[in-house]
Amino acid sequence: MADLAGGYSSVRFLKKDVYNYAGEIRYDKIADGDASAAIVYLKGKSRSDPMSRQPNIILRMLQNILEVMCNKVPKVVVIDGDKTMIQAVKDVFPNVTHCLCVWHIEKM
Repeated sequence: MADLAGGYSSVRFLKKDVYNYAGEIRYDKIADGDASAAIVYLKGKSRSDPMSRQPNIILRMLQNILEVMCNKVPKVVVIDGDKTMIQAVKDVFPNVTHCLCVWHIEKM
């Protein structure tokens, strides 16, 4: 860049300015931020993955959560209206209170 401009004295920005500009461009490509990009990716993955709602996978996931929580059962579980998920929660956490997520209800 300095060669094209005729030397370092002719360049009107610092090396740090270039890095900052590159960072801004990279951030702009992630339109709504990292979280939105992750959500879009995971939604696409769930649509393409036929195993994502199978009972045995959900059951194992809930059992892993229970194990990570040192077998402390939660008092309340907030879930969407998926019947497979509801049954798996009943199997793993038999005495827990089930609540439906308002956001999911409004999306129906």
